[in-house]
Amino acid sequence: MLKDFNKIKAQLKELSTVLNSFKSEAVQLKIVELLMEGVPVEKITEKAPAPAKRGRKKAATKKAANIVEPTLATMPKKRGRPKLVQTKKTVKPAVKRTRKKTGPTSVLRQLIAEDFFSTSRPIAEIVKHCNEKLGMSVKSNDFSGLLMTHIKNNQLKREKDPANGVYEYMNP
Repeated sequence: MLKDFNKIKAQLKELSTVLNSFKSEAVQLKIVELLMEGVPVEKITEKAPAPAKRGRKKAATKKAANIVEPTLATMPKKRGRPKLVQTKKTVKPAVKRTRKKTGPTSVLRQLIAEDFFSTSRPIAEIVKHCNEKLGMSVKSNDFSGLLMTHIKNNQLKREKDPANGVYEYMNP
């Protein structure tokens, strides 16, 4: 047995270099199975891949060998989000848009400026004035939130009419 020990030791060293040249554990196991079946080591070592060289080639060698830079179609698929490709886009100039129709906010400001609220007026009267005199079709809920904002800013004040229980708005 000692006579075969040195021979087995040399074979195991040779086997370890072959097995370690493969990164995949599945491939290493397959080689061990082939050895157990009785395939000679020499046949297995003939198929061993050369160690892969890592690193970038220099630009001079690329030109000399006519190597084409990899494109998106020829590159292997990678994990993760693909890189964004920079393209030239034409930027349209911003167009300033103006409203042709006045809204309830501007109408209420106009009424405050014209001193419309010098006398106390209910919201129904404000809507009626806008519909008849200013030619706007508005509803009472268009003004309700705006009137509260102006009350909080002390531009208007409101009081409840005791006769009919309706809130009336006036200048402070």
